[in-house]
Amino acid sequence: AEHSSGDNARGMNDYSRMKNQFTISLNQSLKDEDINYGSLYLTGSWADYWVTNDSRSSFSAGYSNSIGWASYSINLQRTYDEDDNRDDSVYLSVTIPLDKLLGTDRDSGGFRTLNSSVSSDFDGSNQFNTSASGYSADNRWSYSVSTAYNMEKEGTDLSTVSSYVSYDS
Repeated sequence: AEHSSGDNARGMNDYSRMKNQFTISLNQSLKDEDINYGSLYLTGSWADYWVTNDSRSSFSAGYSNSIGWASYSINLQRTYDEDDNRDDSVYLSVTIPLDKLLGTDRDSGGFRTLNSSVSSDFDGSNQFNTSASGYSADNRWSYSVSTAYNMEKEGTDLSTVSSYVSYDS
């Protein structure tokens, strides 16, 4: 049977359209009186799709806290695709306010925040990212510089450097 291109597009939409979805998130602050031990979260989701009845699911757990003026977080994730293939990953990030680290005046211009992160899929692919952002003393200019390095198990590693500048007139 011949199908018009309109029927073909409608068929693709039915194939990839989600039928059911379930998501649950739990967040817990870990405090004892005046002491903050950080925050913990757990998330899970499941979805299935029309026509194929395939399903996908993901689960993640994370923890975040601060040490002095720096903050950090760690996230572990596990996903299952429609063929029940498992994919695990870990993500770690650190944020440091540079004015606190360097002891500079907050009213002077300059780079203010340093963010670094590393992630891995436990199968040979890893990513390293670092960025610094700041603003001018009059707060009219804001800017950032970022660098990333992706190591792939199969394929070519990739390095990038980018920047961003904006002016508020």
